[in-house]
Amino acid sequence: MKFKINNTEWTIKEVTEAEINNEMKNDFTMGVTIYKTQEILLLENQANIIKTLKHELMHVWMYEYGHRQDDEKKFDYEDVCEIVASSNDFINEVVEKYRKDHLLCTISAISQTPDGLEITSANGNKITIGF
Repeated sequence: MKFKINNTEWTIKEVTEAEINNEMKNDFTMGVTIYKTQEILLLENQANIIKTLKHELMHVWMYEYGHRQDDEKKFDYEDVCEIVASSNDFINEVVEKYRKDHLLCTISAISQTPDGLEITSANGNKITIGF
C-alpha cells in the first residue's frame, strides 16, 4: 500500500520473518522503517500488526518533519504531547486506509483443500484454516 506525507510517497509492505531479519539482523523485529527507500516493512501474520504500523508511521512522521532519530536528543512531556497531537490525524488516516486495503476484505471464494479451508479475499489474498 502506498501513502504520501510531506509530498513524499511511502510504501507499506508485509514481509516474511526472513526478509525483515535481513534488514534488522534481529529476531525480535515486528516492523522497520527504511528511510532511503521510503518503505515500512511489517512482519506478516503478527498479532499486533496495527500497533506496529502505528509505531513505524510515527518514525515516518518524525523523519519527514525534521525530527532526527539518530542522535541523543531527549523530548520533554510538552514535546511528546505536541508530536502526538500533530501526528495523530496522519497516523489514523493511513491506518484506516491500511485496514480497508488489507484487513477488512470481501470473501470471494471458500474451498476445501486437504489441509483445511482456503479462503480467498476479493483482493486475491488467501488464508488456510487447518482442520
